[in-house]
Amino acid sequence: METMEDILQDNLVCLLCLQVPNEWFTIETCGCKFCQQCMEMYAHCSIRSGNVPISCPDAHCSLNDQSKNKQGGSSQLSRNEVRQLVPNDVFPLYLRLQLNTEVAVDPRLMWCPRPGCETVCTLTDDVSQKKTKRKFFGMFTISRNQRNQVVVCSSCQFSFCSQCKTPWHIDTPCPSLSRLLSDPNKNAQDPDDPIVLLERDGHIKRCPFCQVPIERDDGCAQMMCKNCRHVFCWFCLASLDDDFMLRHYDSGPCRSRLGHSRISVVWHRTQVVSAFLGLGVLFLVTSPLLLLASPCFFCWRHHSQQTDSSVRSNLDSTTAKFVPSSTQEHL
Repeated sequence: METMEDILQDNLVCLLCLQVPNEWFTIETCGCKFCQQCMEMYAHCSIRSGNVPISCPDAHCSLNDQSKNKQGGSSQLSRNEVRQLVPNDVFPLYLRLQLNTEVAVDPRLMWCPRPGCETVCTLTDDVSQKKTKRKFFGMFTISRNQRNQVVVCSSCQFSFCSQCKTPWHIDTPCPSLSRLLSDPNKNAQDPDDPIVLLERDGHIKRCPFCQVPIERDDGCAQMMCKNCRHVFCWFCLASLDDDFMLRHYDSGPCRSRLGHSRISVVWHRTQVVSAFLGLGVLFLVTSPLLLLASPCFFCWRHHSQQTDSSVRSNLDSTTAKFVPSSTQEHL
């Protein structure tokens, strides 16, 4: 009698809906098979949620495991496969998201910062200089050049800095200009400046790491950039990546400006402390068990290695006995 695991391995049913499909869809890169209807729903939901590129939905895909061990990637659906799965009105959104991902991960590419211009600009200088990197959704890294370069948009001829995405400033360092742009009251010198038009009302600021514009209407002052996952303070643009306890809002110019009540902040800190204490208690409880089980584990590994070596030696001896006779008969 076949078990459910045998049925799944034999591709008798779809791994997503556990039903016998009327039509199979096979992914070219890894060969995994799913029913056509499930793959259409999976691709459509992935695009609507912004999960592009679309990877194989099988968590135990062998190609996924090999790719993650070598390159940190996964088996992905090609553009033609996505075109077959999604409606015609959804496919342009997929192309747009794919282009956004390519621009985000390639340090040579960047969007023109002028509002209304959606041109992808390319750095003409060498980009092999030292870069800072940040993980992007745990899959790949976003690189940012530490040396600023002038970039000229091929469509609107707008010249901007490759690091801070502001109008080219040959004599002004980027940190000083970033602090200037973070204050909306100081952005009224040039009303025709596209960056001034973008940030005049104070509801839009740029991520301190990747310089992507971020809008905030109201609410919490702890911001997370969707592009590079950098956490920072909305008011002073200070990094909050390691501030799990939100101590930044206890003193200084941003004191009591988090946007939450004191009770909610105390409750958040209690949850963080409880999580760390829980991990510590779990480690203390399991450490004696691990110490007791480690000799058994090493003995089992040693015994299995000896068994494998003995089996290999027996196979080698058997092969050595039969190969000459078979060769002689063949001759």
